Amino acid sequence: TTSSSSVILSEVERQPLNTLSIEIYDATGRLVQSETFQNQNNQFNKTIELNQPKGIYLVLLKANGNIWNEKVVE
Repeated sequence: TTSSSSVILSEVERQPLNTLSIEIYDATGRLVQSETFQNQNNQFNKTIELNQPKGIYLVLLKANGNIWNEKVVE
């Protein structure tokens, strides 16, 4: 079954960011969603709808040459 849930992104780091790229991978390593956002006053507050089957997902946030990751369990 497909579930609709949200990945909520908040301020990533307290430094100037021009863009933030988000990649979401499923448990098999397949890229299921990606988006890029432009800077809005050094804060990124964004909700991304994840319309995927229940499971475990890896969310990669990329900005300023840095990569952060977060595991999301549906």
